Amino acid sequence: RKDLKPIHVIKGHDSSLRSLLCTENYVISGSYDKTFQVWDIRTQKVLSKTKLLGCVLSLLVVGDVLHVLSSDSIHAFDMNKNFTPISK
Repeated sequence: RKDLKPIHVIKGHDSSLRSLLCTENYVISGSYDKTFQVWDIRTQKVLSKTKLLGCVLSLLVVGDVLHVLSSDSIHAFDMNKNFTPISK
């Protein structure tokens, strides 16, 4: 529809988005620029920006863990610890 207008526009990636995930508190975006960014859903400010070795293909939250599938690996991040990596 031509009459639809965005409520908010969030900018921050250097390339096209590949995946987007919304939770109660966050918008999480993954991009071909090899980063995923975590945004506060209320303020639209970046809370975390993480660079990976490959482009971000998919995002999934299970409990308090953010799983990020990139073109090089599967990564896990602790959402309760400012999205720090969970070591193997």
